[in-house]
Amino acid sequence: MEAIMAVLFFGVFSAFLVGNEPVEGRVMRPDFWDQFPDMWRGVAPLSGAQQLDVSRRNRFEDWRNAQQSVELTTPNGARNVHDSIRDLFPELPSGGNGDGIRTAMMSLGAPGNVQPGLGRGEFSLSSLFPEFQMPLAPRDWWNGPNVCVERREEDLLANSSPNPVNSSNGDSNGNNGGSIHINSCTRSPDNEMYSCVTEIRKANFHRKYSVKYQCCYGFSRENDASLGCSKAIPMTNLPDTLTNLKLTALVQALSSDSRLRGLLESAGNFTIFAPSNEAFEEFQRPINEVGSNGPSQDLFTTLKSSIVSGLVRSSDLTDEQVLTSIVNSSIRINLFATPSQVITADCARIVSLNNLARNGVVHIVDRVIRPVTKTLDKILRDDGRFSTLLQLLEDAGLTGQLRDLTNHITILAPTDAAFRSMERGVRNRLGGDANCLKRVLQTHILPNVICSAVVERNAITANILNKVMRFDRDVDRLTVQNVSIASADHMAVNGMFYVLDGVIIPEEAKSLLQIAKDAGLTSYISIVEKANYGHAIDSLHNVTIFAPSNRALDRLSDRRRSALGRSAKDLTDILQFHTVRPSVLMSDFKDNLVMNTALEGKSLRMNIYEAFPFGKNIITVNCVKITVANLRGCDGTVHVLSNVLIPPTGSILQTLESSGNFTKFLDGIRKTGLDRTLQGKGPFTVFAPTDQAFALLSPDEAQAMTSNATLLLDVMQLHMFPRQICCAGIMEDSLFFGQYSRSLNPTYSLPLHRNRYGEIRIASALVEKCDVIAENGIIHFVDKVVYPKNAL
Repeated sequence: MEAIMAVLFFGVFSAFLVGNEPVEGRVMRPDFWDQFPDMWRGVAPLSGAQQLDVSRRNRFEDWRNAQQSVELTTPNGARNVHDSIRDLFPELPSGGNGDGIRTAMMSLGAPGNVQPGLGRGEFSLSSLFPEFQMPLAPRDWWNGPNVCVERREEDLLANSSPNPVNSSNGDSNGNNGGSIHINSCTRSPDNEMYSCVTEIRKANFHRKYSVKYQCCYGFSRENDASLGCSKAIPMTNLPDTLTNLKLTALVQALSSDSRLRGLLESAGNFTIFAPSNEAFEEFQRPINEVGSNGPSQDLFTTLKSSIVSGLVRSSDLTDEQVLTSIVNSSIRINLFATPSQVITADCARIVSLNNLARNGVVHIVDRVIRPVTKTLDKILRDDGRFSTLLQLLEDAGLTGQLRDLTNHITILAPTDAAFRSMERGVRNRLGGDANCLKRVLQTHILPNVICSAVVERNAITANILNKVMRFDRDVDRLTVQNVSIASADHMAVNGMFYVLDGVIIPEEAKSLLQIAKDAGLTSYISIVEKANYGHAIDSLHNVTIFAPSNRALDRLSDRRRSALGRSAKDLTDILQFHTVRPSVLMSDFKDNLVMNTALEGKSLRMNIYEAFPFGKNIITVNCVKITVANLRGCDGTVHVLSNVLIPPTGSILQTLESSGNFTKFLDGIRKTGLDRTLQGKGPFTVFAPTDQAFALLSPDEAQAMTSNATLLLDVMQLHMFPRQICCAGIMEDSLFFGQYSRSLNPTYSLPLHRNRYGEIRIASALVEKCDVIAENGIIHFVDKVVYPKNAL
């Protein structure tokens, strides 16, 4: 029922968003997207021609107009068609009332970009909810002069893994025989490039059509309001351009090397990542840096490693792109979305982009780019300071990541001295647990290149375990997770690395007691110390500790607290009852999971209750809520509980008998033979009426139960359920949803209620005491007997 309601809700909301009601007017035929690929090739053949042939353009216009023969399907579909054609083919002729595509679409009654006087007005979600308002697209400046167009078609199906089509259920992507079209457009920060992508996916067909408009080489835009790129850029050859940019240190170096200057004066096109004067002077100072011999390197080779064949403007740069220099060394490009975009080349920050010359492009960087030709594995081995790290990576099976040429990772590399400085206890713990050691090593691997240039004050990223890693910069000191970085940005062909003065000790490398201390579980730690149980916990491996919160222990009654303090054995029993094997993460949680505890013969039962439709699932252990999950240590996991787990001392029947206040209820259980049922393994839930509750029955009700064995069985069964129902799993009433559960009496499903004051009822009976744990289930004490309606 809950799942059905969720689907209905989503379906109604989706229909509201896209508008499934037909709209009067006309639109492209349903086979529009089937014909689109052929017409794309007709207008823009894959030869890469920059100009549109008039006959092809007219043919496309005729074809588009021919689609106007059937009724409009959905506003959203019409908008997709309109925007795709307009973005992909802005060169199409304009109509009398504006853009030809826009005019045609508006005359069909299509919504989207509606202008006064064009077509029909249409309901707009953004007019009702302003927060849905999308930013206006930039003016179609690419329709002006000196704009070059690049188109590309990609067959994505050919590059994907085989996935057979199910003829009865639609295509391999679950499209039910239909198609999916996705449109997206982006523009460069300087607004001199605009690109759009249309992706079409249907049965046995998945292609992407891309178009990019940018100012032709040698031109730029006058301003953001101007059409086209009408401003001509005065250009000279590359050496003169470097002089005009006042890169005096680089120009002086070129003047002393006729080979390099001659190369840059040649007719070939080149892109130079040119160091600033300050960067070049820094390079010439003697330095002691891993992987570099400083100024003794061949200057000619070093400078050529920053030169790439071809014209590479900023609009051509993408994140993790690898360019190849004219000496076959790699230059890795990274784009970082800081408050202002940062672009780096081999982690050297590009401080000035797109300085155009007649035969090339100059990007100014803040550091000299060195030749990069080795993998991370090779550089670290050649250095000699990382033998411990490399051996541990080898033992953990992670060395392949350092050798994989397709990678683009960052290694946070502790030196041998850093490993020697680790605490002995931590070293011993890592040496005794291969899985723990592997997690520690994985903590030092980031899945992307993260350059130090983006750390202005602090920066946050994630490692390959998807754990947060924080970089901080304080004046000249750079740290990661509070560990000092000795040197940064050492580039390899498959990533880069930092040199660390220490080893990052993540939560995964800490002992379970340290995890509990870090979580502030001081009351739990106090009990461990009082029981002298710390050494025992430290010796455990692959365990789960369910640790009560400080508040849970503070809430214990004086009687319970006194019982806990009778002897060290009592405390040890409680601690063992909170400890299970193996380690259980939240991803391993499942309803009715039974876990054997360290206390012999005792187990815990986990239950998961869905707080439908909008709440977060409630997870309990022996009916106690888990409030904080997945505090992971080297030897296992700690989960924090809202209460203390007390070991049960008997079955449901034994617990009721020892209470002394359920004689009438127990008498009814025995008369009906249900005592044999409750001796089973369970789990059962019993809502047990007290003797006072039976006293509230009317004389007629009491007499009927005495004389009618069938009625007595019905009444007894109404209080028993063949599953574990914790009070935490009974949700607060809502306007649309109610909670019912079927008892052992198959005729009745009883309502369970929780009001806003936290009071819980089964039918009309109030639960006076919740969650009395027995070995085969739980008991709730209630103040009334639940009586079948129309029984008399």
